[in-house]
Amino acid sequence: MQEIKVRAFDKGEDNSVSRMLYSDQSTPSDVWFSLDDGKVQCMINYDYCDSFGDEHDNWVALDNIMEFTGLTKNGKDVYTGDIIKELFGKTVGVIKRGIYRSCFDNTETQHCGFYVEWPDRCYHRKDLGFWINMVDAEIVGNIYENPEILTEQETET
Repeated sequence: MQEIKVRAFDKGEDNSVSRMLYSDQSTPSDVWFSLDDGKVQCMINYDYCDSFGDEHDNWVALDNIMEFTGLTKNGKDVYTGDIIKELFGKTVGVIKRGIYRSCFDNTETQHCGFYVEWPDRCYHRKDLGFWINMVDAEIVGNIYENPEILTEQETET
């Protein structure tokens, strides 16, 4: 059975903090993960003091939950939102989960699971297992901490 793990990126209420929070690691007391109605949530407390000096909790749900795929590449767990780079062509794609159609499929065939969303006009296989287990590819970052990797590729094409 696949281990259920998630992570969330916290950039702080005022963009002053940036940290990745993991459900399988000890988290600060201001963070908690929960499973509610089949949906994973990450809540973080941005507490504040009012004008009288009284402290108040301000729990906020993070909306950037990244799910563990069950796969590991070069000793690192692979999550949705990770950016993968295929090393023979230097193209990067984003790992996602859902329904997808591979470049080899006819219009009637659909798959469901973890896949790589490659840029337009890139005719690579999308099934994630192929890229993690069979070819020379690496995880080079994620969409929250390293968005520049994706924009660099857009400017090169």
